[in-house]
Amino acid sequence: ATIYQTNLQTAYMTGRYKAFMENIEDRPYFQYVAILDAKTRPAHRMLNGKVFRYDDPFWKAFWPPNGWNCRCDVRALSADDLKNKNLEISQGEGNLHSEEQLVSIKTGRKEPITVYTDPKTKREVATDVGWNYNPGTVSYTHLRAHETVLELVCRLLLEKKKPTAM
Repeated sequence: ATIYQTNLQTAYMTGRYKAFMENIEDRPYFQYVAILDAKTRPAHRMLNGKVFRYDDPFWKAFWPPNGWNCRCDVRALSADDLKNKNLEISQGEGNLHSEEQLVSIKTGRKEPITVYTDPKTKREVATDVGWNYNPGTVSYTHLRAHETVLELVCRLLLEKKKPTAM
């Protein structure tokens, strides 16, 4: 169930990213939305409500899902939304850095994570290992004009099956 749920959430958030990018002129701000219940991780709870411009480097690493079973979401906002809700724009620039996290004591293998430091509270939030990327940008950059995500997947699978020249 964990893999299924996570794959489903990743596909959903990839689609949301594509839809948001198609409406970026009207809604150029994105707000991180955590599901606030007993299952919510403290790091995800800390990001809840934070608003960054769509092109802020924060979204390159923290676009949900940010780990196994992550249920976080993103909301697209307009300048009027920010004003009406009295929301503040945060910045990833200068507040993000990479660290190496140990993933295997036996082998000593380390993997990179991205860490955001809240400039007001100085508290740090890190991505889970292997989750410091935006799945929407990975697939979105491969889309051709007027191609749906399903068409993209089919095209990439067919290209993968083509025999290579020797």
